[in-house]
Amino acid sequence: MPFQIQLFDNQSDQVIDAVQSFVGEDASGSFCILSGHDYFMTILCSGLATVTLQASDKLYLAIPGGFLHFQENVLSIHTRHCWQGRDYLKITEILQTYTDAENESLHKIKTSLGRIEESMMRRIMDLERNP
Repeated sequence: MPFQIQLFDNQSDQVIDAVQSFVGEDASGSFCILSGHDYFMTILCSGLATVTLQASDKLYLAIPGGFLHFQENVLSIHTRHCWQGRDYLKITEILQTYTDAENESLHKIKTSLGRIEESMMRRIMDLERNP
């Protein structure tokens, strides 16, 4: 008996029916969910998840982390972004591009915060010298 995936990201809510299995990854490693699985909840790592549909058709989900829970044959995934497709290489490339952009943005933020911290320290030292 197949199960359903409900996918919630910042752009849309989607439903994927007729799912045979879901393979994802959390901090403890890879895991697989099949129909009838017990209640399950975890935090997903950034990466690709593989969804096997009926007739062994595969769908790949690129997820930059998120929350997953499975209950009563419904798998819910909550994430900021999710890209899906049947072309493994294309989905991998999309996730890599997103990850690279996020890392670049994070680097810029850290650099900016470092400059703000240095400026504040100089200002504090100036105030201590010239009360």
